Amino acid sequence: MVKPVIFLICLVLSLSASHAQTGPVTAELRAREFQTKFRNITPGRTQENFCAKEYKELRSSFLQLLYQIDANLPAISESKRKRLAFIIQERRDRRGKSDEYSRNLWAKEMLPDADYWQLKLESELKPLIKKMEGLSWEDDRKILNEYLNLLRGKKYYSTAEQSKATNLVAYYIDIHRDSFRLFEVLSSVADDFRRLSQASRLEKTFGDNHFEKLAYLRGVMPLEIKYVIECNLEFLGTF
Repeated sequence: MVKPVIFLICLVLSLSASHAQTGPVTAELRAREFQTKFRNITPGRTQENFCAKEYKELRSSFLQLLYQIDANLPAISESKRKRLAFIIQERRDRRGKSDEYSRNLWAKEMLPDADYWQLKLESELKPLIKKMEGLSWEDDRKILNEYLNLLRGKKYYSTAEQSKATNLVAYYIDIHRDSFRLFEVLSSVADDFRRLSQASRLEKTFGDNHFEKLAYLRGVMPLEIKYVIECNLEFLGTF
């Protein structure tokens, strides 16, 4: 499988080549092409505000959903968190060994404890929230513009500096992957909450039909992230 960054570089180069022309290339010139190419994507929407809109929609939909899930989970005391962290580490240290102690930890303190399953969910949820909070079209546009302007300039442009743009796209590919992982864990934990008569931990966010809503969101939310990735790639390939 071609590595993501190599794939992105090849895609950007091929897109850029398709827009090659004589004379100096400037951000202003490419901006005009950017506008023209995507003028008819959606009535009233230009490509210049297309990216901003996709970023805004992702923050107002997916990120807010993550906040809502996190906010509606019941509080777990710090002592309980430390106890569960100890138990989890104990079992990891004995992984692959036949150990009655380890089996007892699982059967008595993990499997029947809704707090354990909540912590499993939080371990996916909270890092994704942190990544999503860095979502900013204004900041990303500066990185992409700087990359494109320097790439076409005459002065030396280090590979470390060039990697900022491809790393940016790779960052959203990671978020896309993490979102799938979150919904897998969310669906699994929802089953365990229901088994332990703790379905209310998710019903505050999703309502009584939370299993159906989870299935729907699992298909829709990663697609929203994909739009942001496409936005970045189109931006790099058109200017």
